Amino acid sequence: MEWSDYVREELLRKSCLYSLEVTGGNDFTGVPPIIRVSIDLLNRFLSAGEKYLVMVFPERKEISFLLTVLKIISDILEGRVQSEYNPALFKKGQKLKCKNCIVEFDRLEITNEEQLLWVKNADCSVGIPIDLAPFFQFVETSRLLSKDINFSRIKRQIRKERLAMTSGERLVASLIDNKTHFKCTFFYVSQVNKAKEFTNSVRINGKTIKEILLIGQSDAEGNLKIVNAGQLAGEPAIVLAPDLYAVNEAVKQNSEVKLLLVDVSNGNLIANQLDVLDELKTKGFPVIFLTDTLNSFDLDVLEQRGFWVWRWDEESITSMLYDEHLNQMDQRIKNCACKKIEYISCDERNTISKIFFLLHKNRQDIADAAQNVSVIYDKLVSLVFNLIRAMIPPSDNELILFNSHLEFCENELKAAKRFISPGLYDGFTEMIKRFKLVFEKPVVYPKIEMVKHIIRERKYNKICMIVSDQVDVILYQQYWEAFCSSEKIITAVRVLNQNQYWEADLIQADVTLVCGWLNRDRMKRILYSHKTPEYIVFLYECEERWKNSQVAAWRNVLHKGNKRRVIEKALSSGHSFWADQQPEQMTEAASDEVAEINMVLRENRYRQYGVRSLDEENGDVTKAIPVNYIGGYFGFYKSTHKLISANDIVLHGKNEIRLLNPNKISVGDFVIVREASRDIVKEMADAILENSGHAGLRDLATKWRVALDVEGIFSSFDEIFAKLQNSGCTKDAGTVRQWIKNDSTISPQDKRDLEFIARATDDDVLLEQIDRVYEAGKLVKSAHVQAGRNLSTLLRTQIAQKIQDLGQIDLYNLWEPIPLYIDGVGNVKMLKVIDIGMEMVVETANINRLLSEF
Repeated sequence: MEWSDYVREELLRKSCLYSLEVTGGNDFTGVPPIIRVSIDLLNRFLSAGEKYLVMVFPERKEISFLLTVLKIISDILEGRVQSEYNPALFKKGQKLKCKNCIVEFDRLEITNEEQLLWVKNADCSVGIPIDLAPFFQFVETSRLLSKDINFSRIKRQIRKERLAMTSGERLVASLIDNKTHFKCTFFYVSQVNKAKEFTNSVRINGKTIKEILLIGQSDAEGNLKIVNAGQLAGEPAIVLAPDLYAVNEAVKQNSEVKLLLVDVSNGNLIANQLDVLDELKTKGFPVIFLTDTLNSFDLDVLEQRGFWVWRWDEESITSMLYDEHLNQMDQRIKNCACKKIEYISCDERNTISKIFFLLHKNRQDIADAAQNVSVIYDKLVSLVFNLIRAMIPPSDNELILFNSHLEFCENELKAAKRFISPGLYDGFTEMIKRFKLVFEKPVVYPKIEMVKHIIRERKYNKICMIVSDQVDVILYQQYWEAFCSSEKIITAVRVLNQNQYWEADLIQADVTLVCGWLNRDRMKRILYSHKTPEYIVFLYECEERWKNSQVAAWRNVLHKGNKRRVIEKALSSGHSFWADQQPEQMTEAASDEVAEINMVLRENRYRQYGVRSLDEENGDVTKAIPVNYIGGYFGFYKSTHKLISANDIVLHGKNEIRLLNPNKISVGDFVIVREASRDIVKEMADAILENSGHAGLRDLATKWRVALDVEGIFSSFDEIFAKLQNSGCTKDAGTVRQWIKNDSTISPQDKRDLEFIARATDDDVLLEQIDRVYEAGKLVKSAHVQAGRNLSTLLRTQIAQKIQDLGQIDLYNLWEPIPLYIDGVGNVKMLKVIDIGMEMVVETANINRLLSEF
């Protein structure tokens, strides 16, 4: 059997999902074919005895939620989950709900060989033949019982509706009838607010998910609440959870989990929660991670823990798996299946690339040079990247400016000749000479000529062009519109910078043209976003070097052969649908040349803060990531530090902040910072603790850290790790390292780990206080959650008011900080990120606080 035959057979099979009509989200209709086949593969995989799987889709915003909901529904309708609806188990006086009517269970009795279900309403008791009785839902409410006339009308309405139902509507009705009576819970880890929006917007045969299924939500302590309206009671079919820690706490409170599905929206979710993932794996229930191509390049930590990886890609996606109407989801899927990436080399007579190679060659000499030499280097780097990524010719004014920069560099170079090496002087001289050749009129940029050739010859209907974040998008748009008009070409060109491209859900274009090889992460985000079916990247010789090793590494990850092994396991077949691909030979790692030059520039810029090397034994220096903001502000942040992202509030009108590590912040993000180094959320949490009579509780909650810190004075990390293992700790080295290095960790998730730490460090005081320390940790974590919610509400109000006060603000062209005042916190600034650097070594006194160039 060929793979396409299996897909066809599954899509033709009249499963329960075949009769369902799904609408909502981005206009999808019906059960998406890729989800129907994914659910069948998942069922087969679980039936084969496997429990741990990662499923990689072309996109995950809608697919992960839809797959979760439809997997639950198919399990119910196909009998893998049973309803426990049984009126014989109802308790006398128990309140029940039928649509919007409230009644009270009285009794079951047999009259004339007919079993009657007796319920009380506000006016009388009613005996209903059990075969004709409507289904009742459990409810916890103080509402008064409904009047008999209303209850009678509801019964007639239900009978009338049932007679007119289609087969799909009857299936949905059976789900609604048993909503509070299923004894099987799926946990879904995702952005809870987004998932709750889907429960209201996605409909199955006209009914929202919230109308069909009982939905629960877990807080950080594992406490569950029902989010459906109507005060329903029962075991939820789905529990929405913000992270794995919340799931683990719910499990500790005896929540039974049939299946855990996790939407991996970023790598942090995995990296920061490995300890609790290891603990959840011991519970025995299956764990399924759902992600998209873009977020699937760093799954090694899951594969090492026994997770299989299934990828929907150009091999596995057949034409039957996307709908001909091509809504946004289907378009992404089709783009993935039909993906074409073309790299076009542009001959620039070795001039531009030669300049770059000279800059890279001389980078080390700059570190020890005088400040004016660093300025020359900085200006030349700026000019060469302008050349590399330019997609329109320079104006006369720009040529004047460029040549003035070269003249400045020449004069500074002559003044510094006595103080620099002959090799560095000759290198600068050669670079300036080559720049002058490039800027001689008529100025010809090979990439621009190649783009013109592509537009003329290929006759695309729509083109999207990605340009540098540093250029004027409107000017570029006008240039290419004028070109098409002058050539009488009907091609529509849309010019976007990198952030604008990323913000767009889908690009309505035949092809995306990329101005050059941007940094590794940005190219990955562009090429694997599946926003268009075709990509063309224009490259000079130097960019070819950057591209080759990175593309080879990506391909090796995407084609490791995991997909074939998952199919063999799921279909119990020895037939190989796809052959394993041999890993590509990795080229010499030239891909770090840009990063190395950027490091030199940053070190020059932050020279007064940086130090030459990291002495692990010296607590006065540490590694930190530089983040540059508008208005001349910047900061150095440890990789574990949490920055407050206000993107969802500013750009999407939501009432939610996000706490992100600096390596997860992007250029263009809006963050909330204060000049002091104090943590805003931590300070608000401490105020909550103090106001609730728990001042000083944080000191108790972190006694375990003090024990590890003291042990660290006398023992190396390897020795500490060995002692923990000998004490019974099963956590891996990465988790233990996070305990020691990550200041934001309040306490280990598992109480037993506190005991292992106490025994490994011979801390008898901690050993005696384990229960108190653990409970203190839970209270501090709860205070942090509450502080985050309070801050979200305050920020939304303050930002909305500030925008109103300032009038119309172009958030994409914001270059000055927005000052805000937060009650209980004081003055803070909302800043836009304009650059994020590579990790460097700085003095500890300068980390995790706002600094200024002025």
